Amino acid sequence: MMAVALLAYQITIAKAQYELRAERLRDCADRLQQLERELAARAGYHSGNLPLNELLAVQSRYSEILADSETHTANDYRIAMLGMRGDYTVTGLIRAAFYLKYQINQLADLAPHLLLLSIELIFILDILGKTVFVPWLLSSLSGSP
Repeated sequence: MMAVALLAYQITIAKAQYELRAERLRDCADRLQQLERELAARAGYHSGNLPLNELLAVQSRYSEILADSETHTANDYRIAMLGMRGDYTVTGLIRAAFYLKYQINQLADLAPHLLLLSIELIFILDILGKTVFVPWLLSSLSGSP
């Protein structure tokens, strides 16, 4: 049983490709920072008076950069808003609600993993003789007391 669970975790982790995803996100962030630096160097950027053709060119490059990256979830935006106090003025009960939603979504994302760990823990404890869940389950399924 333990070997099957370990294999399931290895397959799950391998399919997630965390290193590749992190590298792509870093690359996207670097390219967005480069675009922002180029835009900041243009005349009229700080006053908000860029010509329309330049704005359209920047928007096109921005879309190209984002097209190569995975999209962010609503939870990603929530945590960014909570962390970037200088850019977002989310305070009071609204901030508390955002934080609560973020935590609930994080827990929901982890729920399948926590369930699998709990099942494994029950089996391990049964093997060690600390619980009697599996024998009870087997006896209740077979109909014998």
